[in-house]
Amino acid sequence: SVWEMEYRFSEARETAASHKPPQFTLAQVLEGLQRLSMDIFGLKIDYSPCLFPWARGFQKATVTDAQSGVELGIIYLDLLARRTKQAQSCHFTIRGSRTMKTTNLVYNLVDQPQAPISLINSTIHNPAHVSWAETKTIMHEFGHALHNVCSASQFQANSGTRYSFEVAEVPGMFTERLLDIPDIARIYFASHSTISNQA
Repeated sequence: SVWEMEYRFSEARETAASHKPPQFTLAQVLEGLQRLSMDIFGLKIDYSPCLFPWARGFQKATVTDAQSGVELGIIYLDLLARRTKQAQSCHFTIRGSRTMKTTNLVYNLVDQPQAPISLINSTIHNPAHVSWAETKTIMHEFGHALHNVCSASQFQANSGTRYSFEVAEVPGMFTERLLDIPDIARIYFASHSTISNQA
């Protein structure tokens, strides 16, 4: 009944309020995503500073299939708050996957895949103390970015997150819910990180 549902929700809120979730550094979050992507999806993620002059504070994540060594796409990370930046977290598909006709060395037309590009936007104020909610949000948006980068389609209109809302939200919800598994948080995110906090 409606009353039962409201009772259960209030009970869950009280339980959540009494449990203090862990906090991570931004470096721990990025390294956790790196290790999770390798162990669950077989994807190698290499972080590097973004060299565009307009992208101060951005980080570039190159996603590669660990087995074949093929570069699948790029995810740009704009995670830190700035004075003029709108406070929101989201994923943008900058470029989707598609098959292009190109000319090879002997001038034959060949099919060549276009590598997708994604952007994850967030507003983290303190990279040394990323809250549980911020970590879950980054996980959610990272799921969307991986969905875009891993989708190989002939036509750009069918790639990545360009599906019905229900289907497009599945990868984001999956990666976000991984953090609710205590061992995932402990093994992948609570360890010492080698990545800089100034992502």
